Amino acid sequence: MPPVAEFLEILSDSGCKLWGCKLAIVMFHLNEEDLIDDLDGILTIGDFYNRADHEGTHLLFI
Repeated sequence: MPPVAEFLEILSDSGCKLWGCKLAIVMFHLNEEDLIDDLDGILTIGDFYNRADHEGTHLLFI
């Protein structure tokens, strides 16, 4: 398994969408500026479940 930064770069380069977790951002008092530039957005747990509810969807939670 590559280091996290390299793994995220591989995922981004392969066309995968990268999303941040709203709860983690709030809990750790982060701002969008603290996150990687390749992030496609921030999801709530409800958003996460809605996206997971489609056939053929593959999710990876890091």
